[in-house]
Amino acid sequence: KVKKAAQAAAGSKRLGDLDDDDDTPDDAALFWQPGKRGYYSPRPGKNSEERLNAFRNVGRVIGLCLLQNEILPLFLSRHVLKWLLGRRVGWHDLAFYDPVMYESMRMLVVQTETGDAAAADTLRGLDLAFCCELPPEEGGGQVELVPGGNDIEVTTSNIHDYVRRYAYFRTVKTAEK
Repeated sequence: KVKKAAQAAAGSKRLGDLDDDDDTPDDAALFWQPGKRGYYSPRPGKNSEERLNAFRNVGRVIGLCLLQNEILPLFLSRHVLKWLLGRRVGWHDLAFYDPVMYESMRMLVVQTETGDAAAADTLRGLDLAFCCELPPEEGGGQVELVPGGNDIEVTTSNIHDYVRRYAYFRTVKTAEK
């Protein structure tokens, strides 16, 4: 209880603390459209038995479509398909999940690779740390990408690590459970 109170006071979660323990009902839609219209991604929720069973049933429908050689009536986002196929989900897959955030991060990486002195000033001005602000569809709140991420500043030397961790967290970790 002390640990949860400290986390609530700090306002951030660590990577492994994504489960919500409150008693609110978990009846949100199973999928949502994060980026490109018409393509869906799993909407994380609590690890309730009913929600897991609903996802299990969706998996069964996908399996039946594959078995019967039918088209799946649910168009999944690129990173979801890659994860289901066992392929590596990279940071470029963020472009299909959150195109605005991808383009912003891509521009930061391009600026830092040019060796421009203004890139370091831009990063300092943004005041980025190794944490991620999640939208309500992904659970909301602030999550540290590494232990102590709130205290680690993003610089030109670690921008690549930050971008990879951010993209992996948003595309894979939020829906992993």
